[in-house]
Amino acid sequence: MEFFNHLTAAADLIRPAGNLVVITGAGVSAESGIDTYRGAGGLWDRHDVNEVATGTALRVNPRKVWEFLLLLREHVAEAEPNPAHHAIRALEEHVETVRVITQNIDGLHQTAGSDEVLEIHGNVREARHEGSGRIYPLERLDLGRLPPRCPVSDEPLRPNVLYFEEAYDPAIMGKAARWVREAKVILVVGTSGMVPTPYHLAHDGKQAGAAVIDVNPDPGVAREVFGAAGGIADVFLQGRAGEVLPQLLTLL
Repeated sequence: MEFFNHLTAAADLIRPAGNLVVITGAGVSAESGIDTYRGAGGLWDRHDVNEVATGTALRVNPRKVWEFLLLLREHVAEAEPNPAHHAIRALEEHVETVRVITQNIDGLHQTAGSDEVLEIHGNVREARHEGSGRIYPLERLDLGRLPPRCPVSDEPLRPNVLYFEEAYDPAIMGKAARWVREAKVILVVGTSGMVPTPYHLAHDGKQAGAAVIDVNPDPGVAREVFGAAGGIADVFLQGRAGEVLPQLLTLL
């Protein structure tokens, strides 16, 4: 497989696609000033993941998990969509169907105006009732006591995010699988591949006939995850998402 650092090759794939899926990871949110989780300076350098972001922690000390969730919410509230978010939204002006599958929990794709967004790891601004699946925006809840309570049942709510040790929601992942199978092009942006879900989704889409474009500032990571070993990417665009995607738009 040959890698291309060629915007024209990517544009030539996207222009006639009709159905495009964009898979985004933490690198997109990082350009809005939101800390990544892994790596130098990431959240797990400063917080013990086992105490604030696992299914066990949620059961054993839900208050501590909620306190960390509210810190994340404050951090996210200060962020604004960056040029990558806006460029992804603007793809809807050039391609009939654009769907976004994101690992990010900040809601910035929706803030930027993207129509179809599937948050496979949930949203930091929401709570969920475990039994019924009811979802509530945090601003509707009394956060003076933690965990907050369900307005219907008065039972404790959990953050509407996916924690370590927890399984993906089958309905959400079923929808993601359908989207990538229907796609003609899959654009993967801002993921290191340390969480393998984007890799697997892109692979499934490739198996169903989609072309795959990877945008990543690190060619080593891109080659390892989407390159020769997996044979997934048709086009590689090296650079930051907020720089590469606006350039790509000019060619559509």
